[in-house]
This record gives sequence, C-alpha cells and structure tokens, in this order.
Amino acid sequence: MKKLLNILAASTMVISAPLSVVACNKKKTNVGDEFDYDRLTKEFIDEITTIFKIEIANKFDEYRAIEEKELPNNWSLENVNNHKDEFDKNHGEFYNETKSWIEDLIPSNEINNAIKNDVLTNVNYNPILLDKNTPLKDGFEVEEIDLKIQKASSTLTAKITSNIYFKSTNDEKIIQPINTFISINIFSEEQYLNKFKEADAQFSDLIENQIANNIIFHSDSGNINQTAVEISQNNEIKDYLKEKVISLKIENVKINPNNLEIKAIDGASLHAGYGMFFVDEFERDQTPYQTFIKALSGDLESEKILLENITGNDAQWLAVETFSTGANAKIDEAINSGEKIARGLNQYALSEKTKTETIFKNLVSKSKSAFKIDDKNDAKIIATFSAELSNLKFSIFDFDDEYSFANKNIFIKQNITESYDNTLEYYNDFLLEAWNFHKEFFTLSQNEEGKNIFTIQSPKNWKKEDFAKKTFTKDNFFWEELAQANEKANSHNKVFNFTPNLYVIGSLAAPFEYQSNIYISSNLELFDYYFNVSKKETRNINKMVLNLSLFPEAKNPKNQPFLNFNVYNKSNSDWIPNNANPEKEFENRTSIFKLKFND
Repeated sequence: MKKLLNILAASTMVISAPLSVVACNKKKTNVGDEFDYDRLTKEFIDEITTIFKIEIANKFDEYRAIEEKELPNNWSLENVNNHKDEFDKNHGEFYNETKSWIEDLIPSNEINNAIKNDVLTNVNYNPILLDKNTPLKDGFEVEEIDLKIQKASSTLTAKITSNIYFKSTNDEKIIQPINTFISINIFSEEQYLNKFKEADAQFSDLIENQIANNIIFHSDSGNINQTAVEISQNNEIKDYLKEKVISLKIENVKINPNNLEIKAIDGASLHAGYGMFFVDEFERDQTPYQTFIKALSGDLESEKILLENITGNDAQWLAVETFSTGANAKIDEAINSGEKIARGLNQYALSEKTKTETIFKNLVSKSKSAFKIDDKNDAKIIATFSAELSNLKFSIFDFDDEYSFANKNIFIKQNITESYDNTLEYYNDFLLEAWNFHKEFFTLSQNEEGKNIFTIQSPKNWKKEDFAKKTFTKDNFFWEELAQANEKANSHNKVFNFTPNLYVIGSLAAPFEYQSNIYISSNLELFDYYFNVSKKETRNINKMVLNLSLFPEAKNPKNQPFLNFNVYNKSNSDWIPNNANPEKEFENRTSIFKLKFND
C-alpha cells in the first residue's frame, strides 16, 4: 500500500523547489466560511438534545429502582396497581398526580444551566437564537405514562418532552420537538430491589469501566457520517457486547441480550484531523501553482515535485499548524521523538477534541465513563463515536418478570486497517488519491490566448438545453451531483470515501448586498459570481474550487486533512462595474470552467 513512495521513486532525477516560507505570512485557506444555516441548526439541536437527555437520565437514575415506601403521598404499590385503568387511558386523577410527581423530578434548572453555559455562550449560534434565555421556552412535560405490573414489582415508563425554539433564515420562529423516556421500577420487597440494583451496578461497571476503551471498529473510510450508520448495524460490535454482557455471572439473574440495539448519537462523532492550510505562495506566478498546472497537464516530474511538497509532516505547500505550548504541542514533541504519526491526523488532536467538543465531552463525563484516548495505544485511531446501547433485558430469581438494563452511552474507536502501519502512511495515501481524483476530475487545456481552461464532466442525466444560457443561485445549483459525476475520478475514492465538494470561496465586505449566482453560457462555460442589483456590479468571478476533505464538512471543516488548490482563476477579470446584465457580458467572455455533456 505504499503507493506514494512508488510514485515518488518513478523518476531518477530529483528536483527540489523549496520555498522561503515565513510563518507570519501563512494563511488558512478559505474553505467555505459563509453562513451555513442547516449545519448550524443541526449542531444547535444536537447539543441541546444531548444535554436534555443526559440530565434527565442522570436524575432518574436515582429512581430506576425504589421501594414502595419511597413513593409520594404515602402511596403503596397496591395503590398504584389499582389505577391501571387510568394509565391505560392516560387520564384520571391518580394518573395526573403521578404525572405531576414525575414532572417535579425533572431537573429543569440543571438542563437550562447546562444549555446556558455550554450552548448559549457559543457566539456562532447568535444568528439563530430568539434571545439569550433558554431555547426550551415551553418547559418540560410528561406526555404519557405506561404502567406494567409484574410479580416482584411494577414499572412506570414515562415520555418526557420539550420544544426547542430558534429562528429561521428570515427570522421566523421555528419549533423542534424533542423527547426522552424514563423508567421507575417499584419493588414490593427489599430482596428484589437489592438484586435488581446488584445486576444494574455490575452492568454499569462493565460498560463504564471494564470495556469502556475496548470497542473498536476497523475501517479506512473518512466518511464518519456513514460510519456512524454502519456502527449502528455492525454485528461484530453487537456480538462483542452480547458476549461481554452474558459473561456477567450474577446469582439469580438471567440476562437476555438477544434484542440488543446500538444507535449512534447525532453530533457525537469526532475525527482526529488537525488544522491545515496552504501558504501564500500558492498564487499565479509562484512555483506551487505553476507546478500544479504542469502536473495536471501530465508532466510526471512536476507531479513528483507537487507530491513531495504536499505530503508528509514537513510539506512546504500544504502546511499544518504547529504549537510550542499547550495541549497540541504534544504533536510536534511526538513527531520529533520519532513517532510515526501524521501532523494533520493523530491521536493527540483527537484526545484534545474529546475534552473540548461540547457534546462528546458531556457524554463522557455525564456517563461516568472511563473512556479516553491513550497516547500510546491509540496511535492508529482516526475517529471516535458515541452510541446509545439499549434493549438489554434481564430477570431476577425465578420470576417471569423482565427488566431493561439502563440505556448506556458507549464510545467506539475507529482504527485504520492493517493496510497501514500508521496514520502518516494513511495520510499520505489519502493525499495521493485526492490528487489522482483532481487529475481525473479536471481536463486541462489552453485556449487561443494561452489561458487555462478546466473542463468538468457533467452527470449523465444532465441535458444541455436545461443548462445553456441559464442562471442559478448558488444555493439551488446542483453542486453535489457535479462533484460526484466523474466515474474515473470516483475510482480513486474507494478506500478513503472522502468528501468531494465544489463551492465558491472568497469574501466580500458586505455579502448580504450581493446575490451569489451561477451562469452557464451558450458555449456551456460556467461562471460563478456575486451580483449587486442596486449597484449593477459583479464581483468575485470564478472563485469556485474543488475541495476533497477526508472527513465530511461538519464542524470545523478546515481542521482536517484536505486537498484543494486555492482557486483556479488566475487570469479572468474579477470585477464588472456598471452592468445590469452580467450574463450578456459573460456570453462575450471566456470562462476558465467549461462543462462537458454526454449528449
């Protein structure tokens, strides 16, 4: 699998083109910094939902097993059971009293304080907040309660709900319902209660301590969204957990793991990527850009130079942030001491994220889990996932009664496969395949004026007449279809399952005054641009870029391994003043981008 080494060794002549890089002149590549409403609202909802569920689960953990003397209002177990008809109908005086009792136990202050401290302090959420008060405006409600009567106990199962309030892009109020379930097992005799607690305690110790760091998923895929789905369905992980749970030998307890379920928690995946950026010298007349153009044209020597300067821990053209102090300084210390890890992808970066990313950090701490990233033993881990383990059953003594173990948050580590000895090899091969994707995706040619033209294969189902002389907004153009249309390019994405994205980069002083548009000319040339209707002004023409990120564009899209070549517009004019019809102007221009249709 040492593909990169083979390519670099293909030429007998070694040419180096070092750059004089000054740290203060480096800048991070703009990888789509514009406001992403859908992503922001999803993260917002995920964070609040996680807090809501965790705080409620922790509170009601105290009530999972109680004696009847702990019931309110001097109720007895017989008294509860005698009102079974009210629980069946979700209506009645006793049912309402039970509902009020459970609602009083909901830790509303803890939930709202956690939201205030962990969510509302994040300034990124300001555009969607109604105000600086809790977004759970309606408080909390028990919607329904079920009563299950058994021989040794009775179980109350309640659904607790709330609503998240936030703003839409046009400032309208949006309501997102959320819910969770709790169970209260009421025992008639102390021996039954103690046996339940014994089983529950041993199960908790198994999940929270004994196997907290032993659940491993082997995969080289960077698509952590897809991996989260696969983990939820993975039989090897389920079989491992079943085996461990069955191994609990508790006297007078029979465990039934057959219906065990795993569900990845939304927003609770972290990758081991670290901050990367291109240096300033990647401009038109500089060696990096000219080398890229020659390599894209098929010049093997230029390709060799390009790969030498974008791969490895000492790459000159694709750099990774370094720190001399703080938690992330461990990365350079480890590399300098000889560890074979990638500066842009390693266990030290992942370990720091597990301590700082709100959802994951809260899940670990509130779950009382001993989970951690080990500097030595986890050197091949590229991602971590949190999932809910549920539907594990057990019975006590010789009763037919069946109970559920408490739902538990488990933490899964994604290891790269045996194809790679370390993350540095993996990282270099990713960049190689990302480069190969670029080579197939763009067909480079020069027009009569000697300007570079990048031709892009359109999807098979696209028809010329649906696109020629048409204007699209940036949001309704078919970016994803276009980014995935080239089958030859996609053949280089079988192992890493990285994410290809086409989007417009660059910023404007007042972006809200401009429309971001795409125009396809009669010659099928593509122009992306910003247009100000009132000023009749067009800016930032052809700032589109192909970006290949190892992990999906979720949180912090720049803080991970990626490959793009800044922008390809090194020759087109960047401004059209005093023109109310830029499309007409484009018909008389040559774009650097051209679409190739199949028909």
